Amino acid sequence: MSPHRHFHRLAWAAVALALCVSVFGAFVRLSDAGLGCPDWPTCYGKATWPAAEATIAAANERFERPVEVDKAWREQVHRHIAALLGFMVLGLAALAARRHRFGLATVFGASALVAIAIPLYMQEWYVASTLLVIVAELALVRSRCARARRTSAGSPRSRWRSSSSRRCWACGR
Repeated sequence: MSPHRHFHRLAWAAVALALCVSVFGAFVRLSDAGLGCPDWPTCYGKATWPAAEATIAAANERFERPVEVDKAWREQVHRHIAALLGFMVLGLAALAARRHRFGLATVFGASALVAIAIPLYMQEWYVASTLLVIVAELALVRSRCARARRTSAGSPRSRWRSSSSRRCWACGR
């Protein structure tokens, strides 16, 4: 099986998992379990939610918010599914970076933006952190589009380059 086919299968699996993350995130939000775990990325200091009586008692002593197991498991399962999606996206980014030499800087740039935005989000700067990532990644996409146009100027347009130009047009460039 070709690497191109692996990339597409992984991309479609990531799309399906992103849909699952969105649906499960809505379930978490609608069931009022969004703050079921007081800390991040753990849940009451553990990788899973507390279920045994002893761990619930220990978590109640350590954290201000009392343990609500029915909310905590929803929140932590959502985090695990989202983390799996994150690893799939990193895998896709690594495959894309191997294929295009200038993709690696873009991947590191986007990763750095997310690494900056997560602590801001955790400090309740929700709008600022989200806008930081959106605006900066839009700038990365636009610079990527500009580079694609420069490389395709004067050479016969391949299928990839013409689709890249269409994406640039959609971004307003």
